Amino acid sequence: MIQKLLDVEYDNDGFPKDFEVTKTDKGENLFYKQFSVSDYTYLDENGQSRKAKDFCCNVYMNPADRADSLLRIRNKISGETEIVKGLESENHSVSQLKQAAKNMRFHKLKVEKEYLRDASGKALKDEHGVKQFRETASFVQDEDAIRKVRARAGYFSLLAFKFKGDALAHLKAYRLRDEQEKYFYSMKDFCHFDTVKNSNELARVGGLFIMFVGLIMVSHIKSVWSRSESLKKKYHSTLSLYNAMMPIRYVDGIDRTYHITSFTSEQVEICREFGIEPPPECLNATDRKARERVQNPKKRGRPAGSGKALNKSAIAS
Repeated sequence: MIQKLLDVEYDNDGFPKDFEVTKTDKGENLFYKQFSVSDYTYLDENGQSRKAKDFCCNVYMNPADRADSLLRIRNKISGETEIVKGLESENHSVSQLKQAAKNMRFHKLKVEKEYLRDASGKALKDEHGVKQFRETASFVQDEDAIRKVRARAGYFSLLAFKFKGDALAHLKAYRLRDEQEKYFYSMKDFCHFDTVKNSNELARVGGLFIMFVGLIMVSHIKSVWSRSESLKKKYHSTLSLYNAMMPIRYVDGIDRTYHITSFTSEQVEICREFGIEPPPECLNATDRKARERVQNPKKRGRPAGSGKALNKSAIAS
């Protein structure tokens, strides 16, 4: 990947060539390109090495982020240069300079050996016949490290395996992960499932299956809530919608029969927005009468048979 970024050519304005450009949701420019990766290998279920097909690398570059990254890199190089000048002006040993070089990112320590010689130019040797020398150290800029860091500035990449589509489709699918992870976190916190306590593998799989079914229900609830103007006006989020339905309970009665607690008017309204008609026994008196008026509307005029009753009473009198 680094080699591909090092090989990128830029035009006179500093933008990468052969890259397509688009506008993001925030109105920023985004350059992108898809590279096919043919030399990637993986181990199959039999432990044999195979070449991966339909494996690609999507590269993206934000010009604003690249400009900020290049400016930070230049400031870091300038800061390290000032530190190097301070170290060189002081009389530090080579071992101390080696220790300081470990904290340097854009400078490296160049150590050279200088053999000691006498006045005649012959190399001095110790008692074991080994030539004597002394080490001299100096800092130099690490051009290779600087070149690689500058090549990566403002870029990010996504690897895709057997996922069809261009680089923008891959980026859109990846950004859905943030929303999905928030759903999972909300659901786990709501169900007190943030700490998985299972005794065996089967129980863990069962718990994850319940979470998956819950995620489907949460997605449906948010879909209906986002399309209903009345619900969005009354409940600013799906969490407030959950809180409105929380008081509903499925309880055991005195006669050992199970029943659902009564619904409030707000809960009845929410159920009908989802296309669910609450059970008649769960409605309060006002909602029950309203439902009866809708299902059995009164006809205009006198009730059937009222005229005959009046005639009989008149004859009898």
